[in-house]
Amino acid sequence: MIDLITSDVLSIAPDVLFKFQADLQRIYKDLSTAAIIAFGATDVMRFLGRKPHGGIAGEVIIDSKKRPQGTRIKFRMKRHSIKLCDHLNVLRIETTLNNPAEFKILTSSQNDQGQTVCRWSPMRKGVSNFWRYSQVGHGANFRLIDALANAPLQGAAIAELDRLSQSQSKDGHRVAAFNPAASGTCTASRSAARRRSMPG
Repeated sequence: MIDLITSDVLSIAPDVLFKFQADLQRIYKDLSTAAIIAFGATDVMRFLGRKPHGGIAGEVIIDSKKRPQGTRIKFRMKRHSIKLCDHLNVLRIETTLNNPAEFKILTSSQNDQGQTVCRWSPMRKGVSNFWRYSQVGHGANFRLIDALANAPLQGAAIAELDRLSQSQSKDGHRVAAFNPAASGTCTASRSAARRRSMPG
């Protein structure tokens, strides 16, 4: 989703929808904790597609706020930000660009010899550049999502998986442990997924 707030402020926000709110809450505390503790200034710059170097002047801030709707984590670099928040069963990652000229767009022009010359130039405000706004914003969002995918989970979901991964007894019979990496389990999972995807 792309929201044009003003002529020079753009918000790009994909939503990750969970079937149940409880499913999101099982992992969100771990995700928000990792976002605050594990990430630093260089990570925030990387999320926004900037390479850390001595020529960049500006403040990088990571902060959190608890609201009635849920917990919000915000990464700020200069006037740009990426926000991570939960609301009911929705996980939202939202990038807001406040100064598009700090990002580059590929432009073309003709030189004196009539040849077309392409170069990266500061991105200007305007509807014609929405495609590049979208590229920059979605790139920032998904770099954050990829980083969060490596967050160490310690919540209830991990405890449940740990329980399933141990052999158990039921009605006096021993039940083998669930091993998601075993070849038989993978084959059964793929078969079940194919059956669910069949039209019916």
